[in-house]
Amino acid sequence: IASRFTQDRDRATLLLGYNNKSNPLQVVLEAAGSGSLQEAATRLRDNDIQYCLIRVHLDTPDSGKTPSQSNQDIVVIWVGKNVSDIEKSQKGAHFRGISFLLRPHRFTVIVSDRQILNESNLSVISRAPPTDPDEPVVLAHGLRNGIVDSAWKQDLS
Repeated sequence: IASRFTQDRDRATLLLGYNNKSNPLQVVLEAAGSGSLQEAATRLRDNDIQYCLIRVHLDTPDSGKTPSQSNQDIVVIWVGKNVSDIEKSQKGAHFRGISFLLRPHRFTVIVSDRQILNESNLSVISRAPPTDPDEPVVLAHGLRNGIVDSAWKQDLS
C-alpha cells in the first residue's frame, strides 16, 4: 500500500474483493493502479462487495472563503445492487476492519450506485468529515445533494 500511495503521486487506486471461489470471506487484492475515480468505478461489480482505497483531487476548505484543492485518500466500500441481504450481513462486519487496515485516509464511504460516486459528492463530505475516518458515510440518492448521513450526524448542507 505504501508504495502506491506516496506523497508525490496525484492518483492511486487499490481494489480489494472477496475470493468467492475457495474462501468466500477471504479478502484479496484484485487490482492496483493510478487511474481516476471513474476508472476505478468501472471495476466495481453489481454482484459483489469490494473495497477501494483511492487518492482523489478534492475541493477542501482553507482558512479563507475560497476552497483549495488537495489530494485525499478515501476508502470506498462498494455494495453492489445485486448483493443479497445475507451476504451484506456476513461481510458488513468487515467494513470497519478493512477501513482500519487501509489507513491513513480522510474518510470512508459506502456506495451502491456508480452515478453518485463522484468527486463532487466526495468534496461535500471532505468539507466536514466524520471524526472517525473508519465510520462510514453512506452515499445515496435523494437527500442532501446525494449524501445520507445515517451513522454520522453532522449537517452537510
